[in-house]
Amino acid sequence: MIETPAARALAERLGQVEEWLGRLLVSGWRQAGAEAGDLRQDAEALVEAGLPELAARVQAVAEAGGPTEALQAIALARSACQLVRARLPVQGPPAGWTPLGPPKRSKRKTSVDMVVPIGRLVLDGREVWACARQPRNRWLLLAPPLPLDEDEPVEAAPGGFLGRLRRQIDRAWGGDEGPPAPWMHHLLQGRLVWQARHPIGTDGDVDLYTLEGAEWVAEPGAEPFSYRAFYQTLTDRILVSGALAFASGSGFRLMELDRADPSAFVWLDPSAAEEFGRASTEKVWTIAWNEGKVIVPVAIVTRPDRGDPPRLIHLIPGSPEHVLTGSA
Repeated sequence: MIETPAARALAERLGQVEEWLGRLLVSGWRQAGAEAGDLRQDAEALVEAGLPELAARVQAVAEAGGPTEALQAIALARSACQLVRARLPVQGPPAGWTPLGPPKRSKRKTSVDMVVPIGRLVLDGREVWACARQPRNRWLLLAPPLPLDEDEPVEAAPGGFLGRLRRQIDRAWGGDEGPPAPWMHHLLQGRLVWQARHPIGTDGDVDLYTLEGAEWVAEPGAEPFSYRAFYQTLTDRILVSGALAFASGSGFRLMELDRADPSAFVWLDPSAAEEFGRASTEKVWTIAWNEGKVIVPVAIVTRPDRGDPPRLIHLIPGSPEHVLTGSA
């Protein structure tokens, strides 16, 4: 039998577990693996409280291997929590019963998410960053969490063919090549907060997040985030269409695409297709998300010339570009 104070404490914890399970359903299982892992702490607390069978149900959610298995595990765990809460006594225990102590309170560890920013895009009239989420081999869109020193409003950015020509002339006369930027170079870390889901083509989708507590992490060689092979490919000028951008895999690839056939690709916004159509060559090297038959160009990559390093061109109005560098 459980004493009334212990029953109240246990009911409070079960309510927190039910709320967390509900958040997993809202977030979508593809991006909820890290959050599900935090349930292991709740399962351990339930074992200490003398409820091992309920703990096993909660643990099964954290260990689910896919969306179908996860949905079944979440439904069973939430139902079990509700049944236990409904049967918690509100009166004192009868004589002779051994009281069950309250569960230990433990602070939930806040998981740190790390993403690699690839490029800037426009979605529903606002700027977003396309990012790789390793080692999950997924991609996501991020509301810009930090200002960029060289950033200009998308609407006011000079661009088009004349803008790129001016920058090329500046470089030819020894002008500034531009500072190394974080794209495909630094990591962003913080806590991802799901905001919305957007369809990609007929069968795919991509999620939009914000990033709480965002900060840059300059660890370009850290596994599983290593993209040194990508930079080596650009440096050697031996570009292979379809080559993975990350050694650990993912749908991001270096792809040579035909500028004359933009309808063959999927675009988050018409502005990206317009900037792609203004490329200076018929065959355009890009970093693209490739899943099945879906190809989503995320950024243009220039083949390095003598004295001119490879560059990344963002598919937003103005086509801002940055030097790509593989050094820390």
